[in-house]
Amino acid sequence: MRKRWQQVQSIILSYLATIIGLPVIYSLDQQLPIFSGFTDTWWQTIVYTLLMILVVGLIKMIRKDERV
Repeated sequence: MRKRWQQVQSIILSYLATIIGLPVIYSLDQQLPIFSGFTDTWWQTIVYTLLMILVVGLIKMIRKDERV
């Protein structure tokens, strides 16, 4: 039960970080051409960020399964 709660907490924290980080990423992209149009719109920013979170979450779950 405790492991499940830790997973829920990590998911909540990652979404909070996303919500806080989105304006930062978007404003940086508008000012600096580093990403070269990586985030043209808010929707693309949200989609890319959520995809990254999903991929990282899947990798963590796979690694946990390998340990057992």
